[in-house]
Amino acid sequence: MAESEYTFKANIGAISIEAHGPKEFVQPIYDSFKPILEKEIKNILKSSKPPEVEGAKGKDEITGRFQRKASILDFYSQKKPTSDIQAAALVAFFYSEIAEQEERSSFVDAEILKKGFKACNHPMPDKIDQTLRNAKNYGYLDSAGEIGKFKLTPTGFNLVAHSLPIADGSAVPSKKKQIKRTRSKK
Repeated sequence: MAESEYTFKANIGAISIEAHGPKEFVQPIYDSFKPILEKEIKNILKSSKPPEVEGAKGKDEITGRFQRKASILDFYSQKKPTSDIQAAALVAFFYSEIAEQEERSSFVDAEILKKGFKACNHPMPDKIDQTLRNAKNYGYLDSAGEIGKFKLTPTGFNLVAHSLPIADGSAVPSKKKQIKRTRSKK
């Protein structure tokens, strides 16, 4: 190749462009594709980082997992629970899935719930233990084996990860259907 010969190669998606020749021929081709290439490079750089969602906190669309180092207040603001029960599921989710390793907990109890409600400025219910039992009755939490300790259920996980914030106005969670048992008369 002669010293005055230039080469320009680019692959953008399924399109390949290649130009060889003197600078006067190759430079205008490069100049016309430069904005497209810069945009593609920015997209590649963006996709190599976790997505920016409300102050660098949010859900990683590729893995479906939530980013670490989100504060509970940011997470609460993003998810916007509309009831104590939803907020209890959110606190359980946060401490089991998102919190820093030293704060992580596989269960939620009254103390953890109080701590979470205070941290996200959620109004404190009169009976925090009852809020945990109500969240269990709605299927968002389940017993963790010890009295007063609850773990997040798949239903609770899905509520927080996929359903909150609720946009259609159906903010009140539906209670589990109870089977009415009747005794047969003899």
